[in-house]
Amino acid sequence: MDITSLIFGDSARVLAQYSRYLAPLLAVLILERCVRSMLSERYEPETWAYLYLPGEIMVPLRHWECIIGRSKSADCYIGAPTVTRTHTCLIRSARGDWTAYNLGRAVSQINGKDIPTGGAPIADADVLTLGAFRPASRT
Repeated sequence: MDITSLIFGDSARVLAQYSRYLAPLLAVLILERCVRSMLSERYEPETWAYLYLPGEIMVPLRHWECIIGRSKSADCYIGAPTVTRTHTCLIRSARGDWTAYNLGRAVSQINGKDIPTGGAPIADADVLTLGAFRPASRT
C-alpha cells in the first residue's frame, strides 16, 4: 500500500480515476468560454490621427508606427509614382507627439524643410511632402 491509500483510503483512487477525464473536460470548457467572450465583442480600431490627401481623402493612422509608401503592405498606401514603396515612417510617442523619419534615400519634407536623419516632429496641419506628393496631417 502506498501513503495516499493509507491517508485518504479508497477515495484517492477514485479521485485519480475521475481526474483523468475531469481535468481535460474542464480545460476545454474554460477555453470555450474564453473564445466565446473574445468573439462576442466587436473590435474597434483606434485612430490616432489622419492624413488628408488631395481630393478630400482622409487616411486614418491606426498604429504607433505607420509606414507611408506605394507598397500594398504600407499602413498608408499612396499610389503616386514619386512615392517610393516605403517612403516615410510616422512614429507616435507615449505623449502623443508624432515624429517623421525618412526611409532609405526617399526625399521627404515637412513644411518645405527636409526631414533630417534623426527624424523631425510633425504637428497638426503640417504639410508633409513625399517626393512631389503633398498630404497634410491632422491629429
